Amino acid sequence: MGKYLKLENPAYEFIFENGVLAINIPLTQSRVYSNTRTAHPHFLGMYQQLLDLLFGRCVKIENPFLAKTKGEVVKLLDANGFRDLVKTTISCPNITPLRWKGVKIGKKRHCGICFPCVVRRLSIHYANLWGNDTRYAKNIAADYSKIPKEAKELLFEMMEFSREMDKCSTVDDVFNVFPQFFVEDVDPALLFDMAKRHVAQFKDFLVKRAHQTLRQNLGLP
Repeated sequence: MGKYLKLENPAYEFIFENGVLAINIPLTQSRVYSNTRTAHPHFLGMYQQLLDLLFGRCVKIENPFLAKTKGEVVKLLDANGFRDLVKTTISCPNITPLRWKGVKIGKKRHCGICFPCVVRRLSIHYANLWGNDTRYAKNIAADYSKIPKEAKELLFEMMEFSREMDKCSTVDDVFNVFPQFFVEDVDPALLFDMAKRHVAQFKDFLVKRAHQTLRQNLGLP
């Protein structure tokens, strides 16, 4: 252990939670408390301090995709040899309940209507990998009458967040609405710009993929 503490070049550990899910802004009512808080820059900073105290400066925690949207990260897979990897990934936290309902996970790996599934779908759309994606138990972009109530509420809350973001032209504007954008040791402009791109990608997904009745109810063309 003594030799380990004297290492001059740190070993790097990477975490890849990115975009709006890593900064704990209130995207929806349900996400106020359930975002990935262990990926928040403030938590990672405190964790880094703990590692420094315990082991010296031997381990460095990095989150290289913090300022990228999920769609921008998925787009990195749009290359020969990588596109097929999309079908092997799972984003949905409801995979166990799907099994309980008798859904064969080998065919449908996502519920399709939870928040991570919605973010996944808009990201796949942005990355132009729609044809490479896995299958979903339910279609969040379907006819409005066919979407479950909880999924409709989720979409309305995401649209409300999008409208609030659209009103914000500067970082100062967004601080008045979402003070969560202030994070120590992180340029708030980077997070603000990333969130604005996320909103644009979300609306583009709905405009180009959603059923007309769904767009109408959400106030989109």
